[in-house]
Amino acid sequence: MAEKIARECKLETVTVATTTSTSTSFNMAQKAGGTFHVSAASGTLTLNFYSVPDTNAGTAFLLKDASNATVAVTIAQGNCYQLPDGLFGCTKVIPVVTSGTATLRVLLKS
Repeated sequence: MAEKIARECKLETVTVATTTSTSTSFNMAQKAGGTFHVSAASGTLTLNFYSVPDTNAGTAFLLKDASNATVAVTIAQGNCYQLPDGLFGCTKVIPVVTSGTATLRVLLKS
């Protein structure tokens, strides 16, 4: 009999601010998807994502789509959102808001 595929979920709390140096990162390496819940936010915010190719250090690059448009999600407290597909090729991810602050509960599936 074939073995069942097991999936693991990892929950991380991420503090989001207006810069990559003041926001908390999370690791997408070996993850197959995920969602995030906005547990606190100062109003309706625009959330952008930065990727750092080296998980320990290095330059953070703004995530853009094939049309060179910034991948952004408009968020509000009390809602749950799907992580953008473009993040699944990233390792270290840093979410950043354009103004204000937010706290996210990120659920990553492997």
